[in-house]
Amino acid sequence: MSEQSPDDRLSPKELAISITVVGLFMVGISAAAEGWWSAALLEVGAALLLAAPLVFLARRLERRVKDVERGEQATQTAVAGLAADIESTVPVRSQEDLAARINDQALGVTNRYRELYEALRQLPSHDDIWTALHDATEAEHISANGVRTDLPITDCLLRWEWSDDPRTVTLTAERPDAREVCRLEWRVPETLESVFGRLGEALRAQKLWPGDGAFQPMRALQELASTLETALGAQALGDETLRDVVQVVNGTWAITDRALIPVSRPHYTIALSRLQEMDWVRHISGKPWGHPDDFAYALVLAGHLRDKGRL
Repeated sequence: MSEQSPDDRLSPKELAISITVVGLFMVGISAAAEGWWSAALLEVGAALLLAAPLVFLARRLERRVKDVERGEQATQTAVAGLAADIESTVPVRSQEDLAARINDQALGVTNRYRELYEALRQLPSHDDIWTALHDATEAEHISANGVRTDLPITDCLLRWEWSDDPRTVTLTAERPDAREVCRLEWRVPETLESVFGRLGEALRAQKLWPGDGAFQPMRALQELASTLETALGAQALGDETLRDVVQVVNGTWAITDRALIPVSRPHYTIALSRLQEMDWVRHISGKPWGHPDDFAYALVLAGHLRDKGRL
């Protein structure tokens, strides 16, 4: 049964009248009752008659408070919009003024993405995740073919993809070599708990269940937020190479649809077309920022993704 909204409930006047009618009825029938029933009905009826005005006032007060809250929110929105309108009409008086406005606009866009991605660390709704994936793809933060995160202790990765239908998000469990294990369509109004439950059942059917108590899909969601924030952070600093990300390995190496890129040195790129040109692991091992173990794993993953067309 769906819960009624405050606007669907009885008005304060209607509720007070209803309580009064019930109270009068109970007082009336108390005269026909005998023994303790008569006293009980009279007492309850009198209590209802006394409560009716209080209920009326309480409901009226509740509605007034809600009206004030709505008015305050509307006022804040209007003030923010007015401030933006006023600012846009103020003439630019210098190059410094123009540069400051452009930077403020860019910062506003970055903050909007940051808030959107940060929401994934809580208990996001279907709409939160679809919007984050959609907007991240439009901004070229992640690949148009989705982004992958680790599924701990399962020997699988989870690919997150948005759909043209905002009611659908696709979750695909993949082996490290990019072979598909299972694909799930997550559609409104199914909950996050439900779709993760179905994912666990699919992994169990494929003999990939990590064991009771060890399945932690929320860590995949945390990694999704971190991956999106990594791409956003690089672009916010003016680096345009770390974009169209497919996966970030341990926060150190990003696999994009074109290259392998160290997160701490995004200007340093290894094109996927050059993966077999040399002993890259040995080469990267000589770099103080190289994280050779993470790189070696990222190199293998990137090769599989490229060969199977899953970038």
